[in-house]
Amino acid sequence: MNTISYILKERSARRIASFLCINFLFMFVEFAYGFWTNSLGLISDAVHMMFDCGALALGLYGAYMSSWRPNKVYSYGYGRYGVLCGFTNSIFLILVAVCIVIEAIERVLDPPKVESENLFLVSFAGFLVNVVGIIVFRVLHLHGPHVGAVFLHILADTLGSVSVMVSSVAMRYDGMYLADPVCSIMIGILIFVSVLPLVKETSSILLQQTPADLLPHLPLVEKKIRGIHGVAAIHQLHTWKLASNTVIGTAHLLVESDGHEQMILHEVTKTLKTYGVAQCTIQVRKSVAEEGPSSDVSYRFRNDRQWLRTLDEGAVNGCFC
Repeated sequence: MNTISYILKERSARRIASFLCINFLFMFVEFAYGFWTNSLGLISDAVHMMFDCGALALGLYGAYMSSWRPNKVYSYGYGRYGVLCGFTNSIFLILVAVCIVIEAIERVLDPPKVESENLFLVSFAGFLVNVVGIIVFRVLHLHGPHVGAVFLHILADTLGSVSVMVSSVAMRYDGMYLADPVCSIMIGILIFVSVLPLVKETSSILLQQTPADLLPHLPLVEKKIRGIHGVAAIHQLHTWKLASNTVIGTAHLLVESDGHEQMILHEVTKTLKTYGVAQCTIQVRKSVAEEGPSSDVSYRFRNDRQWLRTLDEGAVNGCFC
């Protein structure tokens, strides 16, 4: 199934694609009128709308790729493509915000004359277009970093339209041409502040940070696992997010010689899933090793402490036994 087929099949994708077309067409209207009236606020809004279109396109393709099944090359699937789209969009937003503020500061020092006739009507029309986008995303109840990035784009663009409307009234009736760059600075600051949480969320996923909602519970999780009958020790418990709503966990277990491995694995997995860990990979080693192939990790070391020390060294060197 290609991208077009996916959009035609999925109701939410069709609505997002429809809003993308409306947004794309109105972007040219704002660009043309912004250059004609010399309004930095309207040009900034048009540039931001252009990035909205890119964010919508990336978001659509991200949702499409996220639906692909895992394969031999991408064994975890394509869920992180949406995270990558969200991170990319957030970086673009920061660049847009910085460029707008720099240009606006130059205009504050030397405010140009702006033709404010009909500027309010154009900015109001842009406001309505963005309100439609907000309604589309709220009605569909879409989730994910790439969706969050697109929503932030549209929300910041809506605030930008409001800012241009205010500045157009100030210039039209009071001749305050300084209002245009001042409102542009406000747009840039709003964009920058609104995107910081998204940068933090997506970068933490890409860097495989322990999920913030799980981190305070890890000591209790380890305590519960150690309390399972037959578990002697738990080591190298790692949790991270594969995507925005999928948590992966791995751990090394040292179990008593008479411990029932399958029962222990079941209880440990059950405990981890209680705290939102969807996929678990557990390595188990008996406390007293029996004779066996030297290549097997279960027989690699006779001494439990030596085994734990080796795990620590492996973690420091970036590899895990």
